Amino acid sequence: MSKLQQDFLFDGRYRLRKKLGEGGFSEVWLVDDTSAKITLVLKVFLPSAQLDESGIEMFRQEFALVYDLNHPNLLKYTYYGVCVGHPYLVMPYYNSGSAEDLLGNCSERKAWHFLHDVAAGLACMHEHQPPIIHQDIKPANVLLDGNSYIITDFGISGKARNILGEGGEGQSTVQGTRPYMPPEKFRRDQIPLVASDIWALGASLYELITGRLPFGGKGGEAQMQGAEMPAMPASISDDMKQIILQCLSMEPTDRPTATDLERFAAMRIGQDTFTSGSIHA
Repeated sequence: MSKLQQDFLFDGRYRLRKKLGEGGFSEVWLVDDTSAKITLVLKVFLPSAQLDESGIEMFRQEFALVYDLNHPNLLKYTYYGVCVGHPYLVMPYYNSGSAEDLLGNCSERKAWHFLHDVAAGLACMHEHQPPIIHQDIKPANVLLDGNSYIITDFGISGKARNILGEGGEGQSTVQGTRPYMPPEKFRRDQIPLVASDIWALGASLYELITGRLPFGGKGGEAQMQGAEMPAMPASISDDMKQIILQCLSMEPTDRPTATDLERFAAMRIGQDTFTSGSIHA
């Protein structure tokens, strides 16, 4: 397959309009579906070499796993395919941007809705058997849809990423975006934990409200090195401060679950004032 570029007709059906993003192993494009005559988003996985049948089967299994997730706060992948050894996913297009557009200009009421919706989506993932861990929660991976927030960019496990060349056989591949990675991600022999998504959610909340990351570009590594939580604006309610602090706990077992957060946020949405409290109360 030739290098992806604008106007290229991918897999004989998807006309590439605009590149929306790229990473070490994939590109995301806005496309026109020439058959259905609609606008969609295409995510193409681009390993350095074509995958063999076992690698392609791994992606089929992963798509089947996330396809069964039906939740209003999770992006629904609509199709999986393989073109010349390159797996790809097709998904709906949301034209309202992402939560990243709200950084530093997010009211607390919006922050509660963000917390509720993202926690609800994560609860669906984390309660799945086996649990599905996002591993890259951040504002840019939460899409806006009216007054709702939708988690995107999930569903590819560490095993599949190893197939794509991001880690050797038997290696533990560290996934995520550094400023949103919790302390345990920087420990030797780290393994994915559902609680790691909660730390990233706390960092995202802090950034949405303040416009700054709690530990700068170093993420949880700075916390491991003794960095303390920076002071939060006085305008933030005690409830929100408490939630952010609990989500950013050093130890994974000290963090609330996604279900805890969803329920607590639901209690606060619609209230005119917020009083101090704990989600563990």
